[in-house]
Amino acid sequence: MITTTRRQFMAGIAATSGLLATRSWAFNNNSHHSLKPIPVIDTLNSAETPVRLDLQMAQHNFGNGTLSDTFGINGTYLGPIVRVRKGQETAFELTNKINEPAAIHWHGLHIPGSLDGGPHQALEVGATWKPVLPIANPASLNFYHAHTHGSTGYQVYQGLAGVLIVEDDNSLAADLPKTMGVDDFVLVLQDKKLDSTGSVVFSPSNVNDTLAVNGTLAPTLQKVAPGLVRLRVLNASNGAFIKLSLSENQPMHVIASDGGFLTKPVSTDFIILSPGERYEILVDASHPVSLMTVRFDDEEIIAKPGIVDTTSKTTPVMAVALVPDKNKRGFTGSLPTNLSVLPAAEPKAAQRIRSFDLSENVPQRFSSIAPTLGNRCYGKNQIAMGINGRPMDMNFINEAVPTGEYEIWRVTSQDGAHPFHIHGCSFRILKQMGVTPPDYASGWKDMIYAAPGSVSELLVKFDHKADSKTPYMYHCHILKHEDCGMMGQFTVEDHATPYSAPVAV
Repeated sequence: MITTTRRQFMAGIAATSGLLATRSWAFNNNSHHSLKPIPVIDTLNSAETPVRLDLQMAQHNFGNGTLSDTFGINGTYLGPIVRVRKGQETAFELTNKINEPAAIHWHGLHIPGSLDGGPHQALEVGATWKPVLPIANPASLNFYHAHTHGSTGYQVYQGLAGVLIVEDDNSLAADLPKTMGVDDFVLVLQDKKLDSTGSVVFSPSNVNDTLAVNGTLAPTLQKVAPGLVRLRVLNASNGAFIKLSLSENQPMHVIASDGGFLTKPVSTDFIILSPGERYEILVDASHPVSLMTVRFDDEEIIAKPGIVDTTSKTTPVMAVALVPDKNKRGFTGSLPTNLSVLPAAEPKAAQRIRSFDLSENVPQRFSSIAPTLGNRCYGKNQIAMGINGRPMDMNFINEAVPTGEYEIWRVTSQDGAHPFHIHGCSFRILKQMGVTPPDYASGWKDMIYAAPGSVSELLVKFDHKADSKTPYMYHCHILKHEDCGMMGQFTVEDHATPYSAPVAV
């Protein structure tokens, strides 16, 4: 078993540890905030009109009556839910109206590097970008967010993030809850820090004072149709891992991971989400039930075969109380037995193995030049982080990958459990932190954890191109680590000669 426990929770977490949910609490306690719906832009029936996304400066009330300085997309905080359909070409029009350059990345989408929205594609102040995205993904929950070199963490924290839902023929025909706002809900979970006035303020710490759900401070309340309810959950925190469970020891039924449906529902008492990770779950809301959370640091994670958990003993805190409303009519079906057909993950199909070692320190010769590379570190004594000994360098290509060939990527960590994300693809986890991943992580993924003393392996193939002008990224999704240099970039070309930069020493 792997354990990492050097850093402990902030004391502020304990102050909120008493909010255990019960059915009587869900009905009678008045301290929760009603969950505000996120606006939806639906292109399922027509993708001809461009989806307009305006990045703007704002002030936002997180539910406590205090205005906080924020960024928003078409609003005061976060962006709209955008629904697209597989096979469409969806036009977008993004305009940067904030006071600094900003790139918007389409996390999870299988698109060419020229459309990926990585740090090479930052919009200057006042500029507009008009990409047309060919939607190739199967039905899945995806995430668009700031990916500006050295500023990703700050801009995402301030509100430059949103949800993009891909639907396909399978998902639209599936016997599942799918009436948004009735039996189908998106939940964007984010760790937040409050100052003495109650304003939300930026913090580079992984775990802070409180939790926000869709831009509203927890605990929140959502009235739902009685019966099975679908929750599409995104951990959009900068650095906090989140353990999700249900009140009264009720099981949850996981139906989809980052890249789409599982083969069948997986019933579990809890799931773990790293920053950037997504899962869809079904919950029995015939009676009041609450979604409970424990936010924890990257060094408080453990793994054994089929299980990932945390060493944190913090009492779960309520995120959302789901209260059935008999006036809402929703899904009347039962738990499905089958969801999709997934090909077997065959390691023997791999034509090569690549290795990636994540570290919060780099060799002296790189740390001395790190400040010139545009990376930004927040620790007092932190100069640079890196992968394979190298901090992120916008002018250096770390890997060259041929299209259409399976590879095994081995990911390790020198310090802490790092959530590793790869652009432009979905992959299958072969082992995570040295062991078999949980069943709910057996489907298509674009996030995997790496921890000290173990090896994580994934099987991946790239079907879209990315050249040296707009390469794909791979990085830790603890955003302060990404900003500090724990990121690399790679090209994908037809018939490319495979290349990996030497490990720096």
